[in-house]
This record gives sequence, structure tokens and C-alpha cells, in this order.
Amino acid sequence: MTVDSIHGESEVFAANERFYEALSASDIDVMEEVWSHSGEVRCIHPGWDILIGWQSIYDSWNAIFSSSPGLRVKAHSVEIMVVGEVAWVHCLEEIRPGVDPEGTVAEGGDDPSYARSTNLYRNTAEGWKMVLHHASPVPGDPTESDSGAVH
Repeated sequence: MTVDSIHGESEVFAANERFYEALSASDIDVMEEVWSHSGEVRCIHPGWDILIGWQSIYDSWNAIFSSSPGLRVKAHSVEIMVVGEVAWVHCLEEIRPGVDPEGTVAEGGDDPSYARSTNLYRNTAEGWKMVLHHASPVPGDPTESDSGAVH
């Protein structure tokens, strides 16, 4: 591993953390900073069809933030691979329902759901920018050792 790849991994890790911070804060301005605005960007939310281009992705985050304020998403088991100007991040997302301004937990209680996520970043003049977010739901609790997951 070279010094450049270690530096790249730390920058990608920071960009990925910023993505999940924006998601958990329902902060569209930070989400807009995280993403590339090029036509090549793609997003597949759990249970959604593919979104192509920044405007459709922006609109989807606005809809998610409006319908699920306070949604809390944490990335676990983060794996980063940097190859030149592109980086892949694989992780397990722990998703908990939002909390309204009065502190009431949204319908469904505080039980988490999970998704496996692949985030793709491209190194640009403005730093590492997301060009792909793809999350797929995972049944059950994959953090339990006897989850019955098939590899």
C-alpha cells in the first residue's frame, strides 16, 4: 500500500462519512456538496428504480428528507478500495426511523432495518465526489452471528 493510497482512503472515508452525516441530518445542502452534479451520476435507493442525473437524485433526497425527517443511518463494516481516480466503498447501513422535532420516534419504533450499500466516488478538482449510491435491503439482522446469511 502506498502513501498516496492511504491518503486517498482517508479522504474517501471522510467523504463517505459526510454523506451519512448529510443523510442523518436530512441536510440537502450538504448532500448537494457530497455529490458530483455530472450527468453520469446514478442512485438506487432500497426498493427504488435507478435514478440518473443529479436533478433526479436531488429531487429524491428532498422527497426522502420531507417524508422521513430525522432518519438515522450509520455505516458499519466500511471497506474502501481506491483505484486511481475512483474509489468504491462497501458498507452495511443501519437505518433507524426518524424522530420528529418533539422527540417522538416515527411509526415502527426504534427497531433498525439494514441495507448493503456500494458508494462510488470520483476524485475531482473539488475533492472526492459521489457518482453512485446503491443500497439494497437486507432481511433480518445481519449483525447477528447466526443470521443464516448465504455468501
